[in-house]
Amino acid sequence: MRLLEFSYQFYKSGNYALPNGVPCTEESVRRMLDNIRQQLMSGMKGPASIPAIEDLEVTGNDLFTLENPADLLALIFQEVVEDNGNPSLWSDHSLNGWRALVGTAFSIFFYGANAAFSSNLAEGVQADKFSVAKAQLKSFIYQSRNLFSGY
Repeated sequence: MRLLEFSYQFYKSGNYALPNGVPCTEESVRRMLDNIRQQLMSGMKGPASIPAIEDLEVTGNDLFTLENPADLLALIFQEVVEDNGNPSLWSDHSLNGWRALVGTAFSIFFYGANAAFSSNLAEGVQADKFSVAKAQLKSFIYQSRNLFSGY
């Protein structure tokens, strides 16, 4: 399934337009995905290019592979959209807007809950199923906000 269709269906099914302040249209979802894609490419080492959103396909069947950028983009999109309650986030192109939330989600995906203090890839999301990757990312994000829970 195409990344755009997969993400649009997700966005539409969860009624995420109001909390995200972005209309539920394919074009709006494409713009959000492209912002995330650009952020990913800007953080990659060396010359990096990821095909256009319209050309990307998710692995499907609840499978997740890091070699497929569509899977990672879909995962970060879903996490940011679900977690966001700021309707002006996506219209804020400053470092305090969507870039901050997306950048944090990428860091936590790759380096785990302690991404702010460590850059150990072994602590990041390790999954071959999309649902497991999403659950791990959500857990790591929660842990990163509550580093001293239990004390």
